[in-house]
Amino acid sequence: MNVVTAFSLIPESRAAVDELIARLQQRIPGEPELMFVYFTAPHDGQQILQHLQQAYPATALLGCTSCQGIMTDKGYHSADGYALAAWALCDAAGAYGTAMAALTGDVAQVTSSVLHRALANSGRHGELPALIWMHASPGAEERIIAAIESELGDSVPIVGGSAAHNLQGESSQLLTQEGILSEGLALAVFFPSCEVMTHFFSTYMPAGVKGVVTRANGRELIEIDHQPAAEVYDRWTQGVLSDAQPGDYILRQTTLFPLARQVGQLGGIPYYKLSHPEKMGTDRSLWLFTEIDVGETVMLMHGNRSGLVEKVVRSTALPLDPEPELMEQIAALNVFCAGCMLTIHPDMEQVVTSLQTARDGVPFIGPYTFGEQGRFSGGENAHGNLMISHVLFVKRLEEV
Repeated sequence: MNVVTAFSLIPESRAAVDELIARLQQRIPGEPELMFVYFTAPHDGQQILQHLQQAYPATALLGCTSCQGIMTDKGYHSADGYALAAWALCDAAGAYGTAMAALTGDVAQVTSSVLHRALANSGRHGELPALIWMHASPGAEERIIAAIESELGDSVPIVGGSAAHNLQGESSQLLTQEGILSEGLALAVFFPSCEVMTHFFSTYMPAGVKGVVTRANGRELIEIDHQPAAEVYDRWTQGVLSDAQPGDYILRQTTLFPLARQVGQLGGIPYYKLSHPEKMGTDRSLWLFTEIDVGETVMLMHGNRSGLVEKVVRSTALPLDPEPELMEQIAALNVFCAGCMLTIHPDMEQVVTSLQTARDGVPFIGPYTFGEQGRFSGGENAHGNLMISHVLFVKRLEEV
């Protein structure tokens, strides 16, 4: 298994993809089995796809738009909101497949169709993949995960991120060799010739207050402890919503104060999935980027910019294996929340440097997303906000 990355900061899409392809061809003589492609929303995704397909007609492609920039093992890439990057995998001993569809009609049926087409495209239909990589438009991520698990069980890690944009009126995009979609679901299935390790976490801490969800509908949190959710949240945060009115978007006010639910615990230490309040609804409810159910206990989390940078750097430096000296890292994939990136933006180079050190120089790529999917240490696949997901491809030293 061999992976290379390349990027371009040219704002004109045709020139950017030409530069990207030229850099890839300098390092890969043939066609990779799989290529992940990330680009910021001002780029022309259709033009990027067209020229990649001309250069790599047999390569399975998957990608989406990323918020304002992209990270790779070569650094943090962004120039006036433009960036394009690729992660190209050559692994003749493995098998890979991608597929995509618009999310119209029943989410479970669409997910099942995309999953089975990705498996068929890999040539390994009927087998369990080692990893499913997922990109979707924000809105149905929990139902997509549930649909995949209903087909394959819960033993396969589901990792990915929700397509993003630059927060300037653009729309997000999804990409595979099948085309471009502004709303939909794209999946890749991995049958690699090496081991796969995953890590899913947040860098926020509990603030010490919590309550029970007493009214909710999908992603609208209506009441906590029989009181309007926004009023409870404003009290918990000592007034961060004091100037907000129903209908207002509150992303910036709430980035450092997400809500959370405990998923499990490992070694007596709890771990959480986070929910980012997006908008104040009518009757002072809160709209979230995740679904939430009546009866769940929700707690306030907190962080600050310098503390988030420190925790991200420390967390990325942790080995994913209890015996890292017995493995060789080959490549990595990362998903990093766009909200976290925007909060710590001046220090993103420090975060990428910590990843470069932790990954021991191996190639990696990571988009900045509007929702993150990953597998917790206890084995639960989940969708959350303001979170970070890692995938590491390794070989045991005795196998090298």
